[in-house]
Parts: sequence; C-alpha cells; structure tokens
Amino acid sequence: MSHDTVCLPDRPGRRAREPERLHIVPDASGCIGCPLTRTPSAPRLWGPTSRVATVEKDAAQIPLFVFAEFLPAGAHRLLDLPMHALENAALPLEDVDPALASGIAREFDRTHRDGKRPDSVSFLDALDKLFLSRIGRTEHSPLADFILASVNAARGAVRVGELASRTGYSERHLGRVAAERLGVGIKSLSR
Repeated sequence: MSHDTVCLPDRPGRRAREPERLHIVPDASGCIGCPLTRTPSAPRLWGPTSRVATVEKDAAQIPLFVFAEFLPAGAHRLLDLPMHALENAALPLEDVDPALASGIAREFDRTHRDGKRPDSVSFLDALDKLFLSRIGRTEHSPLADFILASVNAARGAVRVGELASRTGYSERHLGRVAAERLGVGIKSLSR
C-alpha cells in the first residue's frame, strides 16, 4: 500500500549538510509526511500530484521525518475520500482525516520513550498496522486496477476510447473512476 522514506539528521561530528529536500513527482498516489520532534508535529497530507511538489525539512532541527507515499489508489483506500478533491493539495492531515491524525499522534506517543527520539522501526511498524487497519473500509475497485494496469502496459500511450471498448464502460465513467480513486484523469495518469 505504501513505501516509506525516513530522513535522519546528520550525526554529531560530521560536516553539516544543506537541508534535505524531498520531491514528490507527479503520480496518482498521495503521501503523508510526519516530522517528528520531541512532540509530534502535525502530519501533512499531499494529494495526488500532476506537478512536482517539494517537501522541505531542516535536518538540524527535526530528529526524524517519516514520509509514507502510497501506491496509486492507496490514499483513496486509506482515507475513503474522492481523490480528485485533493489533487495537488498539501494540507494538515487533521483537516482531512482527524481520526487518522489522532491515530498517528497516539502511535508517536506509544513509541516515544523518555523524551528521546522515537524508535523509528517501532513507529513505522505501528504506522503500517494503522494504515492496514483502515483500508478495508473502502471497497476495492477492479476497474481502477484495470485502468492502472492498462496505462502501465501501454507505457502511457493508452487511448481512453480503447479502454472504454475493452471494458464496456463509457469514457466518462472511466474518467470518473480514475478521478475518484486515483485523483487524476486517465490522460494525466498516462502523462
């Protein structure tokens, strides 16, 4: 459902680097970034993107930064929201899904010990379990899977009319499914 990037600060005694920049490339996924300090900072949600987005962090000030990028349609299954409403958005997770933001804070507290840096492995395991516990709320879409597989197989050179004739659904319906589940239309996904 997701893959994670964990950014740790420079170790003492090493030459300081420029602040790291994490870039989100255009895709039909969605991401949650959790900057973790002595108290949990508000996680942010990036919706599906049609342009490059930059996520900045200051390695000298943030002891741990966890960034979970979801597979296409993964954010839809996690949040149970129409993804087209979140296209190119970067929002506090609390504004989009307060229960998930609260669950992340709870897991941070559980893995945060004695005011020290949280145990990153335990925190990642807890996030995976939290995410997996939520994906069953949303019905799986074989049609969205078919759209993704077709775009991948055609290496982006897919024709919506051809997909419509292969599935028996109208081009408009396929576009609605792609927008709801993936956050972008089929042509944007192909690009």
